[in-house]
Amino acid sequence: MFRIPSLQRLVLTTAYLVGTGVCNFVGVQSLPEAGSRAARLSLINLMSLFFSGGNEFGARLLGVSLGTYGAFHRTVGFVTVIQATIHVVIIAKTRSISASDNLQFYGILHTHIMQSTDAWVYLRGCAIVFIVSFGAQLIRILFRNLVIGRKCTKLTLHTYGENIARLTLTLPRPWGVRAGERVVLSIPSIGLFYLVQSHPFAICWWEDDGTKKAVSVSLLFRPRSGFTRKILDRLEQDREYTVWIDGPFGPASISSYGLCGHMGNYGHVFMVATGIGIAAQLPYIKELLKQYRQARIRTQRISLVWQLEQEGDWESVHDWLQVLVKEDEGYLLSVTIYDALNPSLKGGLQRFGYHDLIEVHGGEPNWEQQMSTEMEKQKGNMLVAGSLDQSPIKSIQR
Repeated sequence: MFRIPSLQRLVLTTAYLVGTGVCNFVGVQSLPEAGSRAARLSLINLMSLFFSGGNEFGARLLGVSLGTYGAFHRTVGFVTVIQATIHVVIIAKTRSISASDNLQFYGILHTHIMQSTDAWVYLRGCAIVFIVSFGAQLIRILFRNLVIGRKCTKLTLHTYGENIARLTLTLPRPWGVRAGERVVLSIPSIGLFYLVQSHPFAICWWEDDGTKKAVSVSLLFRPRSGFTRKILDRLEQDREYTVWIDGPFGPASISSYGLCGHMGNYGHVFMVATGIGIAAQLPYIKELLKQYRQARIRTQRISLVWQLEQEGDWESVHDWLQVLVKEDEGYLLSVTIYDALNPSLKGGLQRFGYHDLIEVHGGEPNWEQQMSTEMEKQKGNMLVAGSLDQSPIKSIQR
């Protein structure tokens, strides 16, 4: 499905393409010079493609979203090929080589590349970029996972229902976790092949050590296939495993929430989730409440509506929800849960948590009605944040 690119992505891509186009023509006096300029631009762009560490590291380093960095990386690759093609076409034209004369064409092209001093300089630059970035990644991983006198990063698995897994990572080197951050996880215990294979996971919860730094982080997911399925099949519950993590990656502050502006500047935050989608909302609620206690946000109401989809949904996060309502000193948070899996609740209402602040209803929510109710209680500008299926999205949009 086609998506309109974000303003950030559009500005970066346009500036890059226009700047590259200008470099193709400024100071060029002849066709051979244009060919040489295209070759240099192709090699310069090629150097950036040798940046090691994956898209996560590059996005974090440049301060852009993962999607924006990925799109920009693909654009650079496309421009590299286009510039190389321009160079080859100009060589063929200036040397009067027929496109059908393949042997002569490729022979001259090979000789041209081998004798080009600039080409070898840029190719050495590619190698340097790769070695330096790979070294930085390796140092970052060692720094995050190894501390003298402490255990390496440890993982403990807990399962809920038949298909929900919670991973708790004990960190040897605490850091200040922010909502929206991710880590890349590698678990050698799954198998020898997985020593060099990793998978990104969003941090959905963390425990502080009293100095505003997390000593453990939790990851919540529903296994599908491949890496996540191997975790559920090969690891035992409540047993510690040595793992490697890289990160954190992703948003560094709650002040940035996509293109919606500053989340804490909204007077009313309405969050909706279905099933495992609750994992995306919990860290933002946790950080909003923390910043409210520090009088750093304008938010006056946080409303969460969550629809349970499978067995284990409630059990996997109910302890975290109870912590959140207990920490809600200003009574900002309203938690409403709909459980279609429990027939005894249909038409009824149960309350849980600190001061019974968590409402549990039977059946499925009427999303249009929920949206209307929130609009009636609206306090200031309202932000709607959702992590749910398509059908609720359409209802809310209406």
